Amino acid sequence: MIILNALNIAFIALITQQSERTEALNTGNSNEWYTEPGIWLFILIFIFVITLVIYRKLVKKN
Repeated sequence: MIILNALNIAFIALITQQSERTEALNTGNSNEWYTEPGIWLFILIFIFVITLVIYRKLVKKN
């Protein structure tokens, strides 16, 4: 549960800071994949889903 709470806090922080960060990143000169906020949102959701699956498997074992 601690991991899920930390991921939720990180998700909220990502949403609140996304508007400020997007303005700084959209300079037109940076085409790297890690400058897109959508990529980080996808990675965060992926990690959240994987942790949820692992957590449910651990709960079913006990």
